[in-house]
Amino acid sequence: MVDDDRPFLCTLEDMLVESGYSVETAGDGAAAYRKLQTEAFDMVLTDLHMPGMSGLELLEKISRENIRVTPVLMSSLLSGDIKLYAVQKGVYAHLDKPFSVHRLFSIIESSMKEKQEIVNQH
Repeated sequence: MVDDDRPFLCTLEDMLVESGYSVETAGDGAAAYRKLQTEAFDMVLTDLHMPGMSGLELLEKISRENIRVTPVLMSSLLSGDIKLYAVQKGVYAHLDKPFSVHRLFSIIESSMKEKQEIVNQH
């Protein structure tokens, strides 16, 4: 998870860990990008607006470098143009802040189910 709002990041991390997920956090896109280069992740939940590298810039790097991760964009400022651009860069889903925990878990579970189906087909 990538967000410069530390209290939000910690709250979300706690909820996911309590539900059995393994979670890594980063305070900005650059820190997340460094982790993505050295570790394998199933999903990246990234905020849109952050200092340094934004969530869109992170999505661009993930797309350009074909990093195998499911990207999800979170923001309170997701315009139609940003959503379209994010989809073009391979974003799996977007979460409009504030979002429900149910919606977050639904996206995670759906992504994991799709990945498992792909694995089972091969």
